[in-house]
Amino acid sequence: MFKIILTLLFIFNSNITYSHSQLTDILPKNNIIYTKTPPKIELTFRSKVKLIKIDLNQKSGENKK
Repeated sequence: MFKIILTLLFIFNSNITYSHSQLTDILPKNNIIYTKTPPKIELTFRSKVKLIKIDLNQKSGENKK
């Protein structure tokens, strides 16, 4: 029984530990106001990541029709 519990703890703990990678750099830089849309958005992570989902939101209160 102890081996089963220990094995389960090891499996679940390793998945939680390695589920996120630290963000090391962002382009365009944070807190900069641009008059035009930047040509690209680049996120650099400490380790290899897989993009699953991205949400882009308009910050201004204007609604485009």
